[in-house]
Order: sequence, then structure tokens, then C-alpha cells
Amino acid sequence: MSLLQHAALAVVIFALLWWLTGFAVAGAYRLLRRPLDTLQPETRTRALTGVAVLPALLAGAVTLALYLPVARELAVSAHCHAGIGCGAHAPALNDGPARWLIDALAALVVTAAIWRITLPLLRHDRRARQLAALSSPTRDGQFRVVETDQPVALAVGLWRPRVFVSRGMLAQLAPQALSSVLLHEEAHARRRDALRQLLAAIAGPALLSGPGRALMHDLRVACEQSCDRAAARAEADPLRVADALLRARRAAHTAAPDAGGRPDGALHARIAALIGPPPPPALLPMPLALLGLGIAALLTMLWGIDAVHHGAELLQRLSGPSG
Repeated sequence: MSLLQHAALAVVIFALLWWLTGFAVAGAYRLLRRPLDTLQPETRTRALTGVAVLPALLAGAVTLALYLPVARELAVSAHCHAGIGCGAHAPALNDGPARWLIDALAALVVTAAIWRITLPLLRHDRRARQLAALSSPTRDGQFRVVETDQPVALAVGLWRPRVFVSRGMLAQLAPQALSSVLLHEEAHARRRDALRQLLAAIAGPALLSGPGRALMHDLRVACEQSCDRAAARAEADPLRVADALLRARRAAHTAAPDAGGRPDGALHARIAALIGPPPPPALLPMPLALLGLGIAALLTMLWGIDAVHHGAELLQRLSGPSG
């Protein structure tokens, strides 16, 4: 096989493993969700990001290991081939229908990946450009004022986020509440939460349904709670930040009453994290849960190398005799 044909097979293997591992991680999240809820928001954000990107990392590691001699010798069960012998070897396909199918699937996967990555990047860029065109900086350059009566405050941008606040929000918030809102949005910009959430959403295709949707929701809430806590530390008053959250929410609900309702659960969780008691301890301690996840990931990787290698060779046999 040529280098290009090996690359096509590797792309298809990665995509299949990525998809299957995404479903497995989404299912495992049912067990991890309660222990993760007991972590502080900053730690929980990092842990949730790690869980979200785990499918891509595992798929990439297994695919890479298929082409590393050391990994093949450790993980692939001994077997022999005519013309190759019994030594470690990379999976390969003979000329035939299977190879043509792999080439077509690889082209489809690459096209879908380019679309999946570039589309949200273009959307973020377009949104940032539109807001920049509709806004002007304040004298101190702390944020940009958007010329709209809709009460809006947000940090926009992936690489160099900027804070935007609308005229409507400035009109409805008192100076103290506005200070808390700005501190919150500045924390988003400093942490690059938009980039974090985008990478997490791209990393696992199977995470977009069922428990995976819960994972992404929890990541967004953890990011918000982390920025709430950053604002509370700067203000030295969690109650003031909680009051600002309620006032900003009330302003947005007054301006668009039909849009209310859905974010209330997340808002309650944010206020509880600021001023409420700590969550009850999990039935499964977090270190033990992470250790179990790490062991499961390692075993999955070792089993996956052998299974994928033999699966590719099964395609080789189905594709017909070597030419």
C-alpha cells in the first residue's frame, strides 16, 4: 500500500473509533455525573472538558498505535501472513472493492471534518465582526457598547475575546450590578470559554445526543459558575454577584418574555453555587471515579489496537486475493 492509501485507512479507522468511543463515553457519563457535581466549578470545568475530548484522544491514540512497531508488538496478538511472516506489521488492504470503499469513506470523512470544524469557526468570526461593526469602545477600553435596546452582555471571540454590553443593559443595571456583570464577562474572555466549549463540542460526535447533551450542558454551567466565582472574588461579595445575575436575568426576561424559562434551572444552579451550601458528597469518590475511567480507557485502547488490526485484515481477506 502507498502512503496515501495507508492514510486513507487510518482516517476511516479513526472516524469509526471516534464515533464508537463517543457513545461509550456518553454512556459512562451517567456514572460520572454525580461525582463531578461535587467538584469546585473550576476543577469541574477541566474535568468535563477532558471527558468531552476523550473520544478523540482515544481514537487518535489507537489509530496511531496501529502504525507504531512497539505498540503492535505489545498489543496485537501473534499471527502470520503469507508473504509477510509472523512479525509485527501495519494493517493493509489489497486492491479490490474494500480498498475502493475505504478511499471513498476517507474522502467523505475528511470533507465532513473540514465542514464540522470550519462552519462553527466561521459563525463565531461572523458574529464577532457583526458585533464589532455595531459597537464602539468605552473611553477606558474596558468593553464595547452595542447600539441596541436589547439587554445583552457577553464575551465574544475565540482567540482574543472582547466584552460587549448593549445600551439596553447599561440602562437597566445599576453601577454595582453592572460591575459584577463586567467582571463575569471578563472572566469568560480571560478563560477563553467559547473556545473551550467549541473544542469540546467538536471532539465527540456521539456526545451530541442523550447523556452527551447533558455533558455539554454541564460544561456550560460549570463555565458560568467559574466566572461567577471569579466575579465574587473580585467583588469580595457573592451576594452582590448573585443579585446582579438576577437583575440581568430579569432585564432579559422583560425585554423578551417568550425567551424565558429554559435558562432558569442553570441560573438557580449558579446562584446555589455562589451562596448555597456545598453539594453532598458523591457515593463514588472523584479520585476513584477518575482512576476507573483511566483504567477503562487504557484497557479499551489495548483491546482496540488488536481488534482494529484484525478487523482491517478481515477487510483485506474480503477484498479478494492480493495482486
